[in-house]
Amino acid sequence: MPAQRPPSSQPQHGIGLSEGSRSQRTSPSLPSTPDLTRRSSSPPLDDQTTLAHKRRIEALEEENERLKGTKQTKPKTTRTLGRPIRKVVALFAPVNSLVQEYERRLDPEAKAEDEELNNVDTDQLNEFEHEEYEQCLELKRSRDRDYESFKLLCLYVPYIKKKVYSQQVNHAELRAEYPPLESGANSARSEDIHNGAMELADWLNQRNPGPQPRIDHQTRAGRGFIHDFTGRLLCPIDFNWDDLTIRAEIRAIGRRSVVKDSAFPFFLPFMYLNEIGDVENPLKGWLQGPLLVKMMLFLFKSASSVGNEVVDNGFINQSSDDENIDPLPLPSTSGHSSKRRKSTKKTVSQLWGINAVSPRMIAYTATLLRFILSDGPSWGADDSFPYESFYNGIIDFFEDVETDSDDEIRTKRLLSWWTRVIYGSDDGNNNASTQPLKNFKNSLKSYRAAQHSRREAAKAAKTSASASTSTE
Repeated sequence: MPAQRPPSSQPQHGIGLSEGSRSQRTSPSLPSTPDLTRRSSSPPLDDQTTLAHKRRIEALEEENERLKGTKQTKPKTTRTLGRPIRKVVALFAPVNSLVQEYERRLDPEAKAEDEELNNVDTDQLNEFEHEEYEQCLELKRSRDRDYESFKLLCLYVPYIKKKVYSQQVNHAELRAEYPPLESGANSARSEDIHNGAMELADWLNQRNPGPQPRIDHQTRAGRGFIHDFTGRLLCPIDFNWDDLTIRAEIRAIGRRSVVKDSAFPFFLPFMYLNEIGDVENPLKGWLQGPLLVKMMLFLFKSASSVGNEVVDNGFINQSSDDENIDPLPLPSTSGHSSKRRKSTKKTVSQLWGINAVSPRMIAYTATLLRFILSDGPSWGADDSFPYESFYNGIIDFFEDVETDSDDEIRTKRLLSWWTRVIYGSDDGNNNASTQPLKNFKNSLKSYRAAQHSRREAAKAAKTSASASTSTE
């Protein structure tokens, strides 16, 4: 029998080679080389560092994509950037007029003119001068409103802010930016009117008892004072819609005359809690109507945040004499459940960083709701109701008040109420607030400081006791 080869510690590579071939491969005349089979399986340190950096870069890129919310984000056009303008900046005023007001205030004479108006002694004015003074005040208020809108424009459309403040952009180039901005703004408003009109029909038709005939959600024709249901919501509170004679007169004299003849043309039932206004106390429950709440949820959050439930009840303690008190009427989730799948897209509020209700948001919602309830022609062509005055009046209700006055306190309470209703029951999108963490750290800091004081006091007492013992 041939002698057996002793087992080799080396792997048997090249099994098909002859013995001679093997001997040639292991010839001692060849230069010695490191044994590759015994090399460590771990890559060199430099390779490990490079690999760790690559993984870190990939992780950061994934996190960046997650924060952006999309894998491929297209740059926003100027038209898209203009979409917030009608909702949260100015429903009627053109962008050009807002910028012009900013530029006017750069003139020292304009500032002096405004200060001079504030120092007028009205007791010394005759009837003609007093009327002229009131007109000047109205003009000043209009300018103040435009200037506030300009500041909001810079906040929500920082693109135009850069253009306005840039030394490199001339007047013609700046004006060229306005049309696409306003095109996007008007497009967003038109979408809100179209979609809001359909939603409103569903909300009203779900009521019990509901409207007869049912509200058509495809068209606004047949709404307004023509329909008993929508007519009640639009009738000024100093007219008794339940009186059939008055109802017939309202329909006979025309929509424009109703506004002209009313002493409360902007105090409409749909704007009130429980949709009933009190002529003796017209501010009680005003701007807290259930339809207003639902429409704002729809416009600034999402349709799924509204649901199909009716939120008519429980908005306020009607026995209170305060115009706007504090109960928190969040839409109930009982009753009809929403058939909509919850959207995974960002809401308007999330896109624009809105977490509190502003006067312009309330004014925008109320103005669109007034138009949607009516049967008037297209937006901008309905002269039966002073929509721009209505919108400005609501803004002035909040903004044109004396500092630290009772009126300012009431309006702040009302805005706080709105913010809690719309954003207080958020589904978690506002949980990024750092206030709870700050509160926790402050409490922890106080607790640790107290513990440290107790330990130091105990240590001092022990030291004092030891000193007394040694002295004895």
